Amino acid sequence: MKLKKRFSIGLGDLKTNQADPETPFRGAKPVAPTSEPNVASDPRVFELVRPSLGGIEVEVMSYVEGESDLRPLLILNSIEFPMPPSVSFCETMKQNGLRVVFIRRLGFGGTPGLPHVLLSRRNIDNGAACITEASIIAKTIKALDLKSVVLLGVGSANSLCYRLSCMSSEIALSIFSNPVFNQDSWVGFRPAWFRAVLRQTVMTKCAFWIGAKGLKFHLQKDPVSFFHQMLSKSLSDQQYLAENAKDFLAASKYMRRVEPETFFYDLSMSLRIDGFLKDRFFENLPAVALVGPETTAHWIKRTKSEAERLDIPIVHAPRGGMLVAYLCPDTILEIIAARSVACK
Repeated sequence: MKLKKRFSIGLGDLKTNQADPETPFRGAKPVAPTSEPNVASDPRVFELVRPSLGGIEVEVMSYVEGESDLRPLLILNSIEFPMPPSVSFCETMKQNGLRVVFIRRLGFGGTPGLPHVLLSRRNIDNGAACITEASIIAKTIKALDLKSVVLLGVGSANSLCYRLSCMSSEIALSIFSNPVFNQDSWVGFRPAWFRAVLRQTVMTKCAFWIGAKGLKFHLQKDPVSFFHQMLSKSLSDQQYLAENAKDFLAASKYMRRVEPETFFYDLSMSLRIDGFLKDRFFENLPAVALVGPETTAHWIKRTKSEAERLDIPIVHAPRGGMLVAYLCPDTILEIIAARSVACK
C-alpha cells in the first residue's frame, strides 16, 4: 500500500504534503510519508491510500497515527455528511481502547467516484456497483492491516455496509446506525422540498440531474440553513451542528463536488427496495441496528418491523436522530462491550 498524500480537513483548499515520490509500493504495509502533515489544530488527518498497486485511491482518516494497537472502529459516511465524527468522539473512543478509522467513500467530494459504467441504472439495480465499492473497502481493510474490526455504518452507507459485513472476515461486529432497510422512508426526510428532491432524484435519469443541481444550489446559497432544516426533527442533532459548524461547512463543500451519478447510486441503494436484504438476513451475522429517539414515530415503527423480519436486534440510543452515531459514543461502547461478553 502506498500513502500518497496527507491533508487536514480544514475549510480551505486541501493542503497536501507530498510523500517521497520514490517511496516504493510494499504490498499491504503502509509506508510513512517523509514530511510532517500540516494539520493546523485538528488531529483528524486524512491520507490517500491505494489498497492495490495502480488501483483506486481511498481517503482514510486514522485517529491518531501511532495507535495501531487499539481496536479499529471503522466508520463509513452517509451522503449528507461526508465527515468523520468530532475530535471529542474520537478521543472518547481512544480512551476506551478503540481507534477511529474513517473512510470517506469514493466520489463523496474528495476522490473520483466509481467508474460511470458501474453507475448505470442496470448495474445499480443488479448490485454490481455496491459490491464493487464493498470490495474496494474490503481491500483497504486488508491493506491497512485492520483486525477484529467494529464496523459503523452511518445512514446511506448502510447498504454498502450490509454487503461489506458479509465480505470481510476482519469485521467482527457491525453497527448500522439510522438504517433504512426496506421501508417507506420518505416521510422521515425534512424539509418538504428536500424530500421532494430525494423522490425526484431516484425516479429517472433526467430527474436526478435536476434534483442534484437543486441540492447543490441550496448548499452553496446557505449551507448552515440547509443542515438546520435537514436536522430539524432532532434538537440533539442541531446541537451537534452548532458545536461542529466548521465540519458542516466542510461537508457542504464536499457535497457540492459529488457527481449526479454518485448521488443517484447512493440514494437508489438507500431509498429503493434492496433485494439483498432477504428474510432473516442477519441471523448469523454479529450485527445490531442503532436508532435514536428524535425522529418520527412512523420511522421507528417501520424500522422495528424490518428489524424483526431481518432478525437483527435494535439498540435505542438516549438521544439523536440522523446523527445518533456521532452523538452517542457511550452507547456504541456499551454495544461493543456487550457483544464482546456474549462472544466469550
